[in-house]
Amino acid sequence: MKGKVIKGIGGFYFVKSNDIITRGQGRGNLKKNNQLIKIGDEVEYELRSDGECIITKVYERRNEFVRPSISNIDKLIVTIAAKSPNPNFLSIDKLCVISEYLNVPVIICVNKIDLLKKKELDKIIDVYKDIYDVVAVDAKHDKGLDELLKIIEGQTVALVGPSGVGKSTILNSILPMAKAETGEISRKTERGKNTTRHAEIFSINSTTNIFDTPGFTSLDLPDISIAEIRKLFPEFSIYSNDCKFRDCKHINEPECNVKLAVDKGLISFSRYKTYLSFIDEIRKNSKY
Repeated sequence: MKGKVIKGIGGFYFVKSNDIITRGQGRGNLKKNNQLIKIGDEVEYELRSDGECIITKVYERRNEFVRPSISNIDKLIVTIAAKSPNPNFLSIDKLCVISEYLNVPVIICVNKIDLLKKKELDKIIDVYKDIYDVVAVDAKHDKGLDELLKIIEGQTVALVGPSGVGKSTILNSILPMAKAETGEISRKTERGKNTTRHAEIFSINSTTNIFDTPGFTSLDLPDISIAEIRKLFPEFSIYSNDCKFRDCKHINEPECNVKLAVDKGLISFSRYKTYLSFIDEIRKNSKY
């Protein structure tokens, strides 16, 4: 039988096929062959006499993420809070770079817009509005979600982002039956509490599915080179062809058109600062 893994808890996986959900485990040879099961996997499974199942095969994935451990998505919804917690642009951009690396389109979803004045909110939106689809929502008061639903219609998407940004609140507002657990923000650290402990797929309708995923405090870049990461900032491509040097790294080279675009405000300084930070990270942690 064939189905999709929609949830995994404590070594058990829940496989959905024709609206029937069956709990089971992976066959031993999957682990032996280092074939780990991810949420979103299309799998083959066999029913056991006790009503549970054994997953016998994992089909080839269209894409896969290490953290969160999910696969086969059409778009990544990078979720941030306008405030409480304040946006961590380094984490946001790292998710965007990972998604670009995997050729998965990005949607930026700014939640808790009721906590900021329009001028301050616009500063956040302006960083990404010319690069990705940006949706501003107030999930707690059910505002802006219609636009988000319009963008994701007919697709399988994942809500990802730091703890406390409101991923579960967004899901509950879209799909009350999900009953995802939500948490409060620590007043001392201004960080969210990780209430979602596992990834899970929820069906909004027959063609639209959404992953809820655990939050995080840090992420690692994929094992990529400096030459590769330049290509993972889409806004650079418009200007990089006019750099003096073909292999310009956009750091200290003369007549760099990307740096000129940053100086003119055509490329967000926040994004460029993140780019330089990633260059440092690659140099410290890899052979490149």
